[in-house]
Amino acid sequence: MVELYLVAVAYIVLHLALYLALLRHLASFRREATIFAYHAISSCLYAAAVLLPGLLAGSYRLLVAGLGLVMLHGLYSITFLELWSLSQISYSIAILAEIKRRGGATPDTLVGEFARTGEAKKTERLRSLSALGLLCLDDGRYRLTGRGKLVGGAIRTLRWLANYADTG
Repeated sequence: MVELYLVAVAYIVLHLALYLALLRHLASFRREATIFAYHAISSCLYAAAVLLPGLLAGSYRLLVAGLGLVMLHGLYSITFLELWSLSQISYSIAILAEIKRRGGATPDTLVGEFARTGEAKKTERLRSLSALGLLCLDDGRYRLTGRGKLVGGAIRTLRWLANYADTG
């Protein structure tokens, strides 16, 4: 069982090292979909690899250990994705950096310069949601598709379960 732990932890370390050494320098790895796919595919392969020994051996202990390792990968991926997402919130950081660089800036100047960035982010988000089949453009307005309504309902259910009154 110790070997399973060592191999599983080594995989996570190598997954992170590969990203830090090579993948983060690729343009495609600056996109949310690519980063998510990198972790989703890894999670599926990892889960199969750590659960298979317990399933094949019919060992409850190995299966429980495998489930714990799946959760370890889940924690790693959620932490990684959260940190990556925070690093991509460059809009606010860019505004602060610009103020520091110039020694001050007027609100009109900042709005003029960064409104384009905000619009580009919004356009990209709408394009991504459309590509996922969650939105469609109907008579010049975005509308939820059937799949979008299902996802929206699932999110509302999760908000209700978590007792979220306001999501900001």
